[in-house]
Amino acid sequence: MKGLPNMNNFNIDNGFYFGIGVYETISVINGKLIMADRHWNRMEKGIKKLGFKPPFSSFETVIEKADIYLKKNFKEKAALKVVVSPKNFLFKLRNIPYTPDQYQKGFSLNISTVQKNETSIFTYIKSLNNGDNWIEKQTSIKKGFDEPVFLNSKGMLTEGATTNLFFVKDKKLYTPSIECGLLPGTIRDYLLEKYGARELVIFPEDIKKYDEMFITNSLMGIMPVSKINKFVFSEREMTQLIMKDFASRYF
Repeated sequence: MKGLPNMNNFNIDNGFYFGIGVYETISVINGKLIMADRHWNRMEKGIKKLGFKPPFSSFETVIEKADIYLKKNFKEKAALKVVVSPKNFLFKLRNIPYTPDQYQKGFSLNISTVQKNETSIFTYIKSLNNGDNWIEKQTSIKKGFDEPVFLNSKGMLTEGATTNLFFVKDKKLYTPSIECGLLPGTIRDYLLEKYGARELVIFPEDIKKYDEMFITNSLMGIMPVSKINKFVFSEREMTQLIMKDFASRYF
């Protein structure tokens, strides 16, 4: 049919119709995937939770094909997106969008009026059913912010559209609990293990008691936050230490 993608490479399935599929976005540095095992494990768990059979026999196939794809499309620094749905298995490379100026300036965040549904399975899976996050991200940018922050139905902080949230008080790390309704990111998991970050419930009115804030995802690594709504964070000591440590380890 006219206007459809090349049907040799794409099959219309429940991923296309209903968002029943998963994806991972992985940093590529000098042709190597960063934190690959964490990404593959999360993808495998997501497929099991959504209950569909992927179009390959084992995750060894995914890993092998990813290696072949990266060798054929070598880039020193890029983002690899891997998409799996019941009938599709796709790779796509793109540039990493974050700039040195953004790390210097820090991100400005706004609290979205859209709520995270802490009772939905999709909240906890990196799935193709992700429209709210994408739309709210564009809305925040149009308002002059870099990233929206979602509350759940009880008014608790959860996550950003593409990020996990971290706060610093007296050089200790705090992050919203998974049960509040969020996708546990690969770097979030790393920081919980390495720095013993504490998971807890955080309300918007609690923000002012913290010294620093930063956000994380697999492409940006650690990004300082300069403000959330009108509240300004002026300190970055712990954030910068974590940024340097993470960069020396992975980048």
